[in-house]
Amino acid sequence: MNVEHEHPPAFLTPMPLDRLVQVLQRSGDTFTQRLAAAWLLDNRNREEALKPHAVALIGSERVASLDFGELPGSVSFHGAVEHPATRLGYACDILFRQVPCEPKHHRLMASLDPQTLVTEVVAEVDVNPSRPPNSFKKHSDPRGWETNASTFFKTSRLCTLANGDFTVTPAPSTIGDTDYDALLMEVVSLGFAPGFPLDSLNVLNVTCRPKGAKPNFHVSLFACLELLLGLSWSRGGLDVDRGEFSAEETDRATHLRGTKVARFAERQVMDVPVGRLLNYFAPLSLAALMSVLIFGGACYDPD
Repeated sequence: MNVEHEHPPAFLTPMPLDRLVQVLQRSGDTFTQRLAAAWLLDNRNREEALKPHAVALIGSERVASLDFGELPGSVSFHGAVEHPATRLGYACDILFRQVPCEPKHHRLMASLDPQTLVTEVVAEVDVNPSRPPNSFKKHSDPRGWETNASTFFKTSRLCTLANGDFTVTPAPSTIGDTDYDALLMEVVSLGFAPGFPLDSLNVLNVTCRPKGAKPNFHVSLFACLELLLGLSWSRGGLDVDRGEFSAEETDRATHLRGTKVARFAERQVMDVPVGRLLNYFAPLSLAALMSVLIFGGACYDPD
């Protein structure tokens, strides 16, 4: 943590943990409850302070079963650090041990380059080979983000560009049924402060190949059209945004891997360097997004 994290502006001050825990408790969403508890315990320097909130989510017995030893956390603000295992990955291996798709070898690393302020996230997990790669053809189609990752994506639709205007095509009845190269419009919500939205309207270049032996996609930024910050829209928001997903057969498992690379563009709001502040918090929000997409996607079955 640095001063940006210790004294954030209002739009980056999250919901109080007590309230967040109450919301998750009422949701009945056991995956999110366990994942949230794993994230609470990922920072070894704050483990004791945050442990009561993790206990409220998953119970004292599950929390007591976690012995992190000297494992490092999953988020770095000092550039990329390669670790074979992290606290989050270990916790997920334990907490999701009895899940039917048998996810294991959870791995997630999120890093901020202190020079470029670019965030990079890599998330990986293995699942039981009874779920071969073609089980993830819908998950490997970005058109499905708004349904299988609705916590973050409000919209993800193909679009066309003509005479300077983008026209969104209707949502398809079937996801993951075709290979395509196209533009996709997304509305992604990364805000976590109550009553203060942070929504980005982006158009992405998409290469989608969901039908082969290795379902995959690659996306890169075509244009960031607008950023909603509180009640204010502004042109531009991201100047770096790209990512990949793949599902691949290995000797004893199906391996899922996703990457995300992003940076908020700099601009001043009332003499506050908003872009810089957003980038200091990006590893946390983007890591949460990727853990939902990849770890949640391990057992996601839209059929």
